[in-house]
Amino acid sequence: MLRLDEVHISLIELTTREERTIRRQGMTNEEPHERLVISLSQSRLYGATFLRGFKVMPTLMSALIERWRPETHTFHLPCGEVTITLEDAAYQLDVPINGMPLVFCNTYKVNVLISNLLGKDAPTDVIDGLRVRMTWLEREFRVAEQSTEQEVIYAARAYLLTLIGGILLPDKSGNLVHTQYLPIMEDFAVCRQYSCGSTILAFCIVNYVRRP
Repeated sequence: MLRLDEVHISLIELTTREERTIRRQGMTNEEPHERLVISLSQSRLYGATFLRGFKVMPTLMSALIERWRPETHTFHLPCGEVTITLEDAAYQLDVPINGMPLVFCNTYKVNVLISNLLGKDAPTDVIDGLRVRMTWLEREFRVAEQSTEQEVIYAARAYLLTLIGGILLPDKSGNLVHTQYLPIMEDFAVCRQYSCGSTILAFCIVNYVRRP
């Protein structure tokens, strides 16, 4: 256990300041433009935008890591065993937990998908397989007062994509998000019918138990 390891990296964390603001490399801390709010609300993911910048306590994280048991997917605490549930995903992330399961098909051509749903052709240097750089999405899809309604829709899809890749379902790259999530945003009214919370919870559990 960590408390028996004198050279564990957590000792460094324990001597640093208590709180840190966590921000993914490709995710902005800026509030979404007011013209995006309608589309984001229709998708049922607007509540998750308030997680753009959030604070964590390294000491608490270290304690939870020590108490996690991958065999049972639970934290062993003095009060008993606890785990992360769908209810937690709903309360903490404000995402839907009821509805259709998210099933992805990766047989598409990424350039065609981006052009059709985002209205722009992505340069080759921002594409990595089926992933796209979030910094490009953030830079290219800005909303202004003179933006057309279609441009606002494109920007809303790009914003949701960075939200997914930056906070909800991030990978180790820190600046890439999979384009497989784009098709569910084609219609925001349909997007709200998916159980995003169950996908996030499964993603969380898998990454907890994954070995290096």
